[in-house]
Amino acid sequence: MAGLAYAVAEVLFVVVLSALLQAPDLYQPLHLGVTALLFLAYPVLGALLSVSLIGIIAAIWARGNRTAMLPRAASAVGPIVVLVVVTAILGLRSSDSRAGLVAALAGAMCLGAACLGVWDPDRWRLLSPAGGVWVAAMIPLGMASVPLLAVPPGSPVLRLMAALAYGAVVLGLAYRREWLAKESSPGAGRKRGVVWALAAAGMLLAAGAAIDRGLYIQAPRSLASADARKRPNVLMISLDTVRADHLSLYGYQRDTTPNLKKLAAEATVYRRATSTADWTLPSHASMFTGLYSSEHGAYCDVKSHGLLQLPDATETVAERLRDEGYATLGVVANTTMLIRVFNIHQGFQYYSTRLPMLPLYAGPANYSVRKVLLSRLQEYWTPDSNPDLYVKGSAITKEASSLIGQVSEFGEPWFLFANYMDAHAPYNPPDPYATRYSAQPVIPLNKFYELAKEVMQLKRTIPKDVLDPLVGKYDGGIAYLDDQIGLLCDHLRQLGVYDDTMIIITADHGEAFGEHMLMEHGVSVYEDQIHVPLIIKWPRGIKRPPDPLPVSGVDIKSTILEVTGLKSGARVSGRSLLSNHESGEIRIAGTYPCRDIYNTHPRFRRVEQAVMSGPWKLIASSTGKRELYNIESDPAEAKNLYETDREPAKELEARLENWRKTIGPVRSRKAAELTAEELERLKTLGYVQ
Repeated sequence: MAGLAYAVAEVLFVVVLSALLQAPDLYQPLHLGVTALLFLAYPVLGALLSVSLIGIIAAIWARGNRTAMLPRAASAVGPIVVLVVVTAILGLRSSDSRAGLVAALAGAMCLGAACLGVWDPDRWRLLSPAGGVWVAAMIPLGMASVPLLAVPPGSPVLRLMAALAYGAVVLGLAYRREWLAKESSPGAGRKRGVVWALAAAGMLLAAGAAIDRGLYIQAPRSLASADARKRPNVLMISLDTVRADHLSLYGYQRDTTPNLKKLAAEATVYRRATSTADWTLPSHASMFTGLYSSEHGAYCDVKSHGLLQLPDATETVAERLRDEGYATLGVVANTTMLIRVFNIHQGFQYYSTRLPMLPLYAGPANYSVRKVLLSRLQEYWTPDSNPDLYVKGSAITKEASSLIGQVSEFGEPWFLFANYMDAHAPYNPPDPYATRYSAQPVIPLNKFYELAKEVMQLKRTIPKDVLDPLVGKYDGGIAYLDDQIGLLCDHLRQLGVYDDTMIIITADHGEAFGEHMLMEHGVSVYEDQIHVPLIIKWPRGIKRPPDPLPVSGVDIKSTILEVTGLKSGARVSGRSLLSNHESGEIRIAGTYPCRDIYNTHPRFRRVEQAVMSGPWKLIASSTGKRELYNIESDPAEAKNLYETDREPAKELEARLENWRKTIGPVRSRKAAELTAEELERLKTLGYVQ
């Protein structure tokens, strides 16, 4: 029973209470399969500890009146104290400060229980099996969790006071009323305790299931005016880590995107679209603000290696649309970079960042038994395939479709941002996409990161038997995303809103598979990193021909606002793609390496910027290195023309320098304060070591 009571308390504080009290976008799903398994495992663990402790106590206290009471108390409280102590000690290896608090509370509990038994054995009745299990479990877990939920960050003294107040209230109620410990007949208290534990477990599982399925918009929305209701809807889809040259729409040999090909028949395809950066945060910030990375400031500061937030001073497209009566919704799979801590959610009334339903998900609390048990299991057991680090595209499509159905009933225009991660490492699309282009399994994730590091250190190339499955699974992920886009478009047609909806499909960056001795992303401004798809299906009444000139994610905000009949309330560097533009315009992309990339090899200890105009692309490094490529004749960037084609090189250098002088910086100097869980996810994904 001790183990079962501890399991109930742990799920209550670690999962359910957090989900109920925090904002929807911070929602932590209750993983029902793992929770149900642990509700069975905990009682077994508790029973084993109880038997052991009873034997020890009985052997030590084998005389006097204390013999009967102490083993009972040990069987109730002892297993919980042991669980708390062990998990707290193991949790201290992490950066979660709550582990230390739980360790201190566990020590205090052991000392207090021993003193209580020596001073007055009758007081052990407070810790009897009927009620002591609840007291022992609720105190340490509650004192670690309640202050974090009830007190704003930055108030450590207030959090300590809240923890002490909570502990005092629980102890006071248990001691003063003693209703938890009363027994009307032998065994009745234990039976009631088991009944209560099972009832609580059932209620928590039901609550978790309800939360997991709940789709709702809690934030207040502006009431749309009659004029606003006539404006088109906007669906913006970001395909994380999708490079344009792996789409059949862009000429790839594998038919990865048949649905996008169909959509292209009634849309504008931009063949020379680039992202403003080579990784997620700065690229999405540019899409939302219409500013380049060095203007909005949400990137990695090369000097401090801190991940900087998007400043409050910037205006996002979601903020502008919200203020004009749009319902603004975000459904995000990238729970590493597109989260609140980076302030990227500005303007969204609903912003969902769900974690996947991992079979061995260990949870965020390093002081919980659940976390420690599953973490240790993962160290000694390697599954056949890499874990799902993000929710599958089907979950994003399902939630986005449900939200669109809800807001369409309101009669208000809506802006929905959907982010998919199925092409991102560990390249783990669902069947049948996983074997569509390669039946071979990819290498384990830890070996993949080791390989990537060695490649970028120029120590080795990627073996063909490793590269082919990686690219095959990557292409399978793109094919899966293409089908999800098809389902989402079909849903719009079923609702009757397809013709009145502007659909933007793009990516934040690409992915390298050994080109230029590079792997993954966030490492350069070569085409495999920044050449992304951009397809825009315009709302009813608007048509635009294909555009062969360079365009960028920085143009998306201005384009959305012009289509919706609005103007930006802040300066932007992009332009609307509805307007005519000259062939001489330039577009910029930059890479700002963080510590782990920066320290991988001396060649990454630089900042690079690419300037593009017409067929030409110049890459300028802070080390003084220059590269010039004709992207039309050399899309692989194999031949550096900087020394031979001096005229375009000089022109682009001059234009880049002029751009640097004229941009208006809105730099963020505030580094994001990441939690222990967020840091752990960054490590899991290879962003930090």
